[in-house]
Amino acid sequence: MTGDQDARDARDARGTGGGRVLSASRIAVLAAIQDRLIPPDGPLPGAGAAGAARRVDGLVAERPEWQADLLTALDAVERAARDAPAAGGIRDARRPPADGFLDLDPAARDATLRRVEGEQPDLFRRLLRLTYSAYYTDVEVLLAAGYAAEPPLPRGYPLAPFDPARLDPVRRRGKRWRDA
Repeated sequence: MTGDQDARDARDARGTGGGRVLSASRIAVLAAIQDRLIPPDGPLPGAGAAGAARRVDGLVAERPEWQADLLTALDAVERAARDAPAAGGIRDARRPPADGFLDLDPAARDATLRRVEGEQPDLFRRLLRLTYSAYYTDVEVLLAAGYAAEPPLPRGYPLAPFDPARLDPVRRRGKRWRDA
C-alpha cells in the first residue's frame, strides 16, 4: 500500500482494537485469513478465532524485519480479493465487486488464498509460517489438542536410558582434530 495507508495503520494500531503493528481492520483480515488456513476442527478453534492474528502482530512487533512481508502479504490478499469472482468462478454483474477479503464467501476466500499462494509462494509461505507459529504455540490450543501446556524443563521430557555403545562408531574413527 501507500505510505499514507501505513501511517493510517500505525495510528489505528494505537487506537482501540488495533495491535502493536497492525490496525484493527488488518487484524480482522488476518484473522479471517487464518481461519481459512487453519479452520476449526472438533475441539480446536480456527486460528483466527484462537487469537493468532494478535499473536502474529506481537511477533512482528518484536521482529521489525518481518513487518514488510506481513503487510505485503495482507495487501496481496486484499488485492486478489477485490478481483475475486463469486463462488463458482463467475462474477455476477448485478453484485458489486468485493471491497476486500472480509466481503467474500468461504469458497471465494479459499480461491483467493490459492491465487495468492500461486502468484507469490514465498510471501504466502511466510504468512503461513507466522500463522502456524502463533497458533501451535498458544496454550489454549495445546490444551484443546491434549498436550501439556508447560515447558519441558525443569522436569524435562521422558527419555529412554542412554546407551554409551551408540558412541562406539565415533570413538573408532579416532581423533579428527589437532591440538591447539
